[in-house]
Amino acid sequence: MALLTTGHEVFGISRRPDRLPLGVHGMRADLLDRMDAMRAMIREARAEILIHTAWTTEHGRYWTAPDNLDWSARTLDLTRAFIDAGGRRIVTVGTCAEYDWSVLEAAPCREDSTAVRPHTLYGVAKHATAEIVTSFCQSTGADHAHARLFMLFGEGEQQGRLVPSVIRALLAGQMTQTTSGRQTRDFMDARDAGSALASLALSGVGGPVNVATGRGVAVRDVVETLGSILGRADLVAFGALPDRPDDPPFLVAAVERLTHEVGFRPRIDLNRGLHDAIAFWRTQSGFNGR
Repeated sequence: MALLTTGHEVFGISRRPDRLPLGVHGMRADLLDRMDAMRAMIREARAEILIHTAWTTEHGRYWTAPDNLDWSARTLDLTRAFIDAGGRRIVTVGTCAEYDWSVLEAAPCREDSTAVRPHTLYGVAKHATAEIVTSFCQSTGADHAHARLFMLFGEGEQQGRLVPSVIRALLAGQMTQTTSGRQTRDFMDARDAGSALASLALSGVGGPVNVATGRGVAVRDVVETLGSILGRADLVAFGALPDRPDDPPFLVAAVERLTHEVGFRPRIDLNRGLHDAIAFWRTQSGFNGR
């Protein structure tokens, strides 16, 4: 974990603290449960920086899930409790879905000029929450940065998402049906995203910051690469599923703020990340030795 390697003391509040990296002080809690217990943990930690990553992310559901409202409310509660306990800097985690996808065409999303007009409850909740956190931090003298994540993939990803769903199907010798794959996306290994969040937290940079690679790759190229690595390109059926009319053809980040202000550059290229994702899924039940 990037923060540990730089000598920082790290506390992690989680439903499953046993899954936290070695060296993290684990605290068991559910952010949607009682806030009095959460406030006690925050006071005990006496942390200066809060990186808040928790939210509803169930694949296929989170875009319109009612609990987006619960997470928005609890994020605000957490923000207030952290500032009340003496915290000085907050990093919230947002999404590329905060941008107006209807106007992107082939231009990258820029924090200072691309329209912010989310079209899903998830995007609206993320953006509105960040705006309130920013205003509250300004009124209290605290700092706030808002990381907008793009297309992450990697170990432990939910099975229904693109990369794991293709890998699992091909490992099982099953056909995988996809759209045309013409959509261009900005794919980033989750390990790099974690390191970027750590760098952002320690940088002092405020406001929205895109966390991505800045490089656009066709979805078709990602799927073809997985098929080639696994030797099962014959099992990929492009165009078997229709392209979604609300799916933007181009969704790539401008990363000048991340690169030049935060000073972060990704270290894991797409090919290595896909190889590592395959290696992870090979270790899972039913795929050993394939």
